[in-house]
Amino acid sequence: MIRVVADTNVLASGLAAYHAEASPVALILDAWRYGSLDLVASAPIVAELRRTLAKPYFAQRFTTEEIERALYLVRHRSSFVQVLADVQGVATTPEDDLILATAVAGKAHVLVTGDRQLRNLGQYQGVRILGPRAFMDWLAANEGA
Repeated sequence: MIRVVADTNVLASGLAAYHAEASPVALILDAWRYGSLDLVASAPIVAELRRTLAKPYFAQRFTTEEIERALYLVRHRSSFVQVLADVQGVATTPEDDLILATAVAGKAHVLVTGDRQLRNLGQYQGVRILGPRAFMDWLAANEGA
């Protein structure tokens, strides 16, 4: 099974766009929900997702219960890993270094992110870094492989 780290921006956008069936970020969450891919997460991802979902844009769209349920699902229905890899100064922010460290610790095949600077790395320690649409194209091309 393909192991995927979804950056916080992908997770939050996926939740916001969940009812837009054609949205690549919503399709990524569907693939996880239906067991087509293994989502890898970590405490730093959940903490950043919590901060992101507390922002007014999301707070206006979701109840506190919906946000807590989403955080619970990421925490308990993903392959949750401890960030043991020491990744510093690879990405442009320490938060993105933690995302890369999650991907390495979780032996992810792909890191999906909306962050252009992170995508510009192309790959890191064998982890392919793709945007949501490129990931869906890659996933379709590699199904059954």
